[in-house]
Amino acid sequence: MAMFDRLANVVTKRYKLIIVIWAIMLLVSIPAMMMVGDVVKYDSDMSDTSNSESARAAKIVDEYFPSSVANGTLLIVLQSDDMTDAEARDFVIELQERLSNGDIDYLESVNTIYSYSEQVMFGVIMQLGPAMISAEAGVNQSAFMLYGIPEMHVQNWNMYGTDIEAYDATMVQLGSYLSGYDDNTTAAAYAYYNAFAAAWNSSSVLDPVERADASVNAAAPALIDSLPLGASEKAMMLAVLSSFDMSTFNDPSIIHSFTLEMIGNEAGITDTNFLEAVYDLGPDYQYEDVAAHARSIVANSTIDSYPVPIPSSLISGFISPSNGTMLIMMSFSISETYTTSDGSTPLPDQVAEIRSIISDVKDETGYPVTTYVTGMAAISQDMKTSSEDELSLIEPITIVVIVILMGLFFRTVVGQFLPLGAVGVAIGVSQVMIFLLASFVMDVDYMISTMVFAILMAVGTDYSIFIITRYREERIKGAPREQAVHTAVVWAGESVVTSALTVIIAFMAMATADFSFIKSMGVIMTGAIVIALLVALTLIPSILMFFGNRMFWPTTGKRWDSFVKTVMEKKKAGNHGYFHRAATFSVNHAKMILVLAIVLTVPTTYMYVTAETSFDFIGAMGESESIDGMKAMTDDFGAGAIMPTQIVIVGDTVVYDGTSFDIAYMDAVSNITAVIAGESMVSKVTSVTDPYGYGSGFDYHDLDSYSEDERAQYLSAMLSFIGNDNKSLMFTVILDEQPQSADAVAFVPDLRQDMVEAMDSQPAMSGSEILVGGTTAALFDTSESTAKEFSSIEILVIIGIFVVLMLVLGSLLLPVFALISIAMSITWAFSLTYIVFGVWLGLPVLWIIPLILFVMLMGIGMDYNVFILTRIREEIHKGKETKEAVVSAADWTGGIITVLALIMAAAFGALMLSSNAMLQEFGFALMVAVLLDAMVVRTYIVPAALTVMGKKAWWAPGRLQRVGRKEKMAKKDEQQKND
Repeated sequence: MAMFDRLANVVTKRYKLIIVIWAIMLLVSIPAMMMVGDVVKYDSDMSDTSNSESARAAKIVDEYFPSSVANGTLLIVLQSDDMTDAEARDFVIELQERLSNGDIDYLESVNTIYSYSEQVMFGVIMQLGPAMISAEAGVNQSAFMLYGIPEMHVQNWNMYGTDIEAYDATMVQLGSYLSGYDDNTTAAAYAYYNAFAAAWNSSSVLDPVERADASVNAAAPALIDSLPLGASEKAMMLAVLSSFDMSTFNDPSIIHSFTLEMIGNEAGITDTNFLEAVYDLGPDYQYEDVAAHARSIVANSTIDSYPVPIPSSLISGFISPSNGTMLIMMSFSISETYTTSDGSTPLPDQVAEIRSIISDVKDETGYPVTTYVTGMAAISQDMKTSSEDELSLIEPITIVVIVILMGLFFRTVVGQFLPLGAVGVAIGVSQVMIFLLASFVMDVDYMISTMVFAILMAVGTDYSIFIITRYREERIKGAPREQAVHTAVVWAGESVVTSALTVIIAFMAMATADFSFIKSMGVIMTGAIVIALLVALTLIPSILMFFGNRMFWPTTGKRWDSFVKTVMEKKKAGNHGYFHRAATFSVNHAKMILVLAIVLTVPTTYMYVTAETSFDFIGAMGESESIDGMKAMTDDFGAGAIMPTQIVIVGDTVVYDGTSFDIAYMDAVSNITAVIAGESMVSKVTSVTDPYGYGSGFDYHDLDSYSEDERAQYLSAMLSFIGNDNKSLMFTVILDEQPQSADAVAFVPDLRQDMVEAMDSQPAMSGSEILVGGTTAALFDTSESTAKEFSSIEILVIIGIFVVLMLVLGSLLLPVFALISIAMSITWAFSLTYIVFGVWLGLPVLWIIPLILFVMLMGIGMDYNVFILTRIREEIHKGKETKEAVVSAADWTGGIITVLALIMAAAFGALMLSSNAMLQEFGFALMVAVLLDAMVVRTYIVPAALTVMGKKAWWAPGRLQRVGRKEKMAKKDEQQKND
């Protein structure tokens, strides 16, 4: 008590200086208060950042698969009856151009199915066009050799009439014709002519044309087969052989048609108009001309009528199976969290502009489409906007409720603004702390800054009102102003400090966590409570010293005297209120009340321990355009398509050396892929051996059997699953269940075990390691590590609070009872929260809620236990018996504790106005726990427990004991004197 006595002396003597210091601190805090919203995070990242398997997998993906990790991305989700028809196409292309040409900073590209279709068309045209020109030349040359040389021979035979003269004349002509060709072509032509001449000479057919055709068919196949040409070139020559004759081989139109048909068949293109248009762009293909033609094709055709089929894997990435939903992807050169030197975040800040452009295009085109802008930057911006809007609603409602409750209790229209003003100072100074920490030390989630307001409004007003109430009580008893302030600081101050210490211990324990959300919450809440405590212990009594009873205007002067007289007469006459009667009832029926409490706690404890909680943070974020967009994607693209599970294999084997694959290793990968595909929870898996999904029919063993276009396409798809070190591999797994669902998260350990067993069965993968990562795996790892951390945190909280209460109360039993009673109210509050939100409203009750509730309520919920227990100890210190002290303490503190509970419940309950389900659940659970603690635990269970424990409640060894120690020491001294 000596410490509080010294503090009381300082306050009563230096109260004006204290008021000035706090005023200066508040003024200095104003800039930080205005900027704190710009430095907190709004993306609610609840993933694990430790050295877990998912975190290691994420690092490998970031390092070796950079192309699979977008720097900054926004997604536009479009929904209509048919997003593939011509009207939808025109809308999307117009929107794509407007976004690309808009004033959007750091934008790198706007990708749609149509922009990629243009790229496909451009690539095909640039490959087909030159191929047509060279192929036509090849066809022309082959046709001349196969039929032109025989035509020369027939003409010479008709002229000279003998085989020898015809041969000699043709050899001369052939030499002249072949003078510009290379040696191989010349040798092949001479070899062919000699074979033809031999067949001619041995033929008995009289008609020279028929004789020539027979000689061609006899000589050409064998010659073609013997030429040192590739399979495609030999196939082309055989096609020329079978498609032309002596009368058509030199017809340009026939050669042209044959060439286009041959190229179209090889490329799988049947649209001859497209092929003709591509041919007409040459022979010198210019980038601008080809790009314009590709753009024209896309702009005037629908996806199902393109002359070149678009890969199904590309279509499925942009268009849902029902064709009702389409995606547009905007890529940026900065990340979602990039912050400029002036503190702005360009990517989230531009979401409104992008939505404005979309709205303008919708208005101008009149196309009936539903649009959503989503992605982490959009979610962050929407959360920021909703947070600001909700705070603008939560703050005034909380303040109005507090003003009304305090006005009714204090019978004043002025005094209620003192604790509110004090809390305002605490909140303002706390904003400086949040601003500095968020700017330079750690990530701070926006929900934490919202909870700081609620917690300070709750506990800050509690601490302040408790000091004010004790001051008023002392004035009612006749103490002068300075003495009343002194007593309030000494006795109520000890209660407030004890209560604050329990809260501080709880939050300090949370600050030891590795999980960034919990860690930052613990650090910030600890600092905020310390600030609120200092305000209550110094600023509040200083203002009371300055204003005195004027704080209770209009209950001043004669009204104050009348009020005091009425209160004291009621006390003397034994005209007590509800709390006196409730305490008396509890004292008289103590055992029954304790038994009922235990009976009620058994099922709620079971629910607390076994209730199935959710990992669906997206579902808990409330309603906003970005969240609705994510849900729309989930509905139309499959539950796991948005956040796929990523499995990586790392080892020393070079899977691809730039020219060929390690087939033995690839076979092992294929076996692993098959194991993954066979998992009951897996919807689709893609890998280097199955880039378009397991069971697609692709055979990596026989790449050479595919056409050049197909081979290039397959190779590109395969390489996307190989890291830039050519050793790391990635599997992309889409689950049947929503990736944040409890079933999906529970599947992770089974999948990991199956992967380890599958790896062990593959000798080629000896020395390699397989890791399961992605959102679902990260949630599992986070829940596992956080649960372990919270086991340690809970132990720290329990031990810390026990020690504080033991030292303050001078008892071993009372701290144990206090902890048990709060644990009871925690299980009651959580059970009600789970029933209301999880069962009745069908909202996800997040797995982190019961963990944080336990720690927070162990601190915050201890307030009223501390207030009444310290008051009971004070009454016993004044000489009263335990039962009398219990009833008296309940009588004097009942009204104020009830008001404090209602104020705290209102502050926490205001969180339920948030659209964020997590904040709603926190608000509801904290509100219920506070009301239960004040109305049930403090009013009935505490008196009952003290009655059952009797004098044993205050026992402690040696000097720790505070109640009854003086009497024991006096008896001991008396006995020593008698001896």
